[in-house]
Amino acid sequence: MYRYVMGSGGGLGNLLKSSEEFQQTVDWVRYPTNSETPTVNADSRPDPNGGTTADQVDYTANTGARLMQTVTLSASTEYTFSVHARAVSGTVDFRMRNVTLKDAEVKTATTTGPLTNGFTRFTFTFTTGAAGSYELALQNASGTPTARSVIFWGAMLNQGGTAAEYEYAAPTTGGSAPAPAYAGFGDAYGGVTAYYSLRKFTEAETLNAIRVRRSSDDTEQDIGFDANGDLDSTALLAFVNTEHTIADEDFSSSTGWTLGTGVSITDGVYGVLSDMDVKRQIESLGQSIENSDDKDDLISLTKQILQKLEAGN
Repeated sequence: MYRYVMGSGGGLGNLLKSSEEFQQTVDWVRYPTNSETPTVNADSRPDPNGGTTADQVDYTANTGARLMQTVTLSASTEYTFSVHARAVSGTVDFRMRNVTLKDAEVKTATTTGPLTNGFTRFTFTFTTGAAGSYELALQNASGTPTARSVIFWGAMLNQGGTAAEYEYAAPTTGGSAPAPAYAGFGDAYGGVTAYYSLRKFTEAETLNAIRVRRSSDDTEQDIGFDANGDLDSTALLAFVNTEHTIADEDFSSSTGWTLGTGVSITDGVYGVLSDMDVKRQIESLGQSIENSDDKDDLISLTKQILQKLEAGN
């Protein structure tokens, strides 16, 4: 048997709300919000207390289908998310997931768990980063998109590395569900086998968008997505950005121009200038290439060369 603690903000030790009312959409947001959203049959199944308050959740054939609750947590703190679950028949997989941290564990429910009516209490422990809002989910299993049904009862979140004794948490009174964080537009489609996009297709994916090679040194780097699911242009520009350094020394030579070691062009588009490149660029500017010891003149000409390169001339 389980003890119950009522409270408007959840149980005294339970940081969730609606711990047994999975149909309560103010606290448990359903995703996706189209024809593939999961359905909840409230109080339709026997529970671990011998009653009939367990809820059957029917997931559609969408690996992103889930029930999700947003909680506010402290920084760098360990928490344990738990739920009682059983299969309708045989065995069934589902995921307990911290959507914010992009971390999840696969659980397998059966009909022969150690608790009353075949339930098992499953747990998922995680450590937060910054303080703020975190989204916790009971989600369909990954892999081949398959419709699955799981019976849930008694969800809980408590601070610490193990699940505390279960405490009931009441639903929110009034209000509306919080808007979930970015979710990929591809989550609305089930059974996709291939796609091409510079936007993050599914919220759960960890792939990079593109791989870029810099021509100056053939260095390659993966470029992923930003927090909004768009191509990470900041990372891309940082990788291929131009950097010019001009030193005020060693610009004269008895045979003509010589670039000192302080002149560097690191952008992969532009490459590196040789002595002959410099002479040709100066000629294209209509300037004399006679020897000169006037460092100011040489620096000015070099800057003009770099400006022409940046302009694509």
